[in-house]
Amino acid sequence: MRNEVTAQDIIRKNQNYHGNMQLTRSINKECIKLQKKIIKDKYSLKEDVILRFFVNLYKGYRSFQTLLFEEKTYIDSTVIARRIIELFIRFEYIAKYDLYKEYDKYKHVEAASMFRAMLEAYSVEIASESDWWSNRREIVKRNKEVKNELSREKYRQYGFNEKGEFPKIDEMAHRTNLTFLYKISYGLWSNSVHGSSLIESVLKDSNNGQVLYCFEKDSDAIGDQMYLRVLQTVNYCVCSFLKRMINLLDLDESSFKEFMRIHYWFFYYDSYTGRLSTNHDFANSMIRVFSEEEIEDIKFDDINDKKYFNTQKEDFNKKKNNQYYSLEDLIKSKEDELESLSNRY
Repeated sequence: MRNEVTAQDIIRKNQNYHGNMQLTRSINKECIKLQKKIIKDKYSLKEDVILRFFVNLYKGYRSFQTLLFEEKTYIDSTVIARRIIELFIRFEYIAKYDLYKEYDKYKHVEAASMFRAMLEAYSVEIASESDWWSNRREIVKRNKEVKNELSREKYRQYGFNEKGEFPKIDEMAHRTNLTFLYKISYGLWSNSVHGSSLIESVLKDSNNGQVLYCFEKDSDAIGDQMYLRVLQTVNYCVCSFLKRMINLLDLDESSFKEFMRIHYWFFYYDSYTGRLSTNHDFANSMIRVFSEEEIEDIKFDDINDKKYFNTQKEDFNKKKNNQYYSLEDLIKSKEDELESLSNRY
């Protein structure tokens, strides 16, 4: 057991690229172990929905690693990373409100939406050759049934609208205390998904005055810190998902607990989801990782309620006193805050 762990030790390990690579390999092993544990003859609807999330997340996670490690394409890897974050937020929302049955039924609403898009886009000759066309009556029937059910008043408390539609991803994030993750990672990485002048401008590098465009890997142009950030964020989301899944499915957690103990530095220094935003939060999360006997040997320095991240939806509001809060206003307020802190010390 470590005799002393300080905040500096945690930050050092967290910013170590090699350490995060090892962590990724360990997460893969845990995923494979879990695949063997969940095999059974029959599954409940809740189990089925959770495992479908797991399959989708795991496949995305493997693709993410291929792009980040083998292809070294940061921009493309963030496209998959963004999908993993959305999966994690949706899963947390479904689990919080126990909406497994409703989520499973919602596939009929989404199928109807896709069928409608196809009918609007293709000629009737092409559309009528699809399997959906053969089942069009059933698609319409199921869509109406599910929307009628989910438009009932009782679903308003979960953020459903009057049309019986699930809330948008930003509302799901708000309701699961993941607004920071949504705004800082999911939101900012949208540039990689849609493309932008900023993203395209960094797809070049220079060497001795010569401009080089990044047709292959873009690691040199992007930089290691950006690579590390996306890797850490995705790893944390996957780990958090696995932890929640083990609990919901009542699986043997001994292997995962050992995994958490080995990578303790990662599990209690969450600077990715925003769920831990103060020194006090970090200390409490460490206590949940270790036993009371082990905690006695660990020295926390400077434990207080100092806040590091803004985590609520209103924190990202661009208005102040009903007036638009410009970037210049925000910079000035931060400059004043920084000056106040420097004067204090």
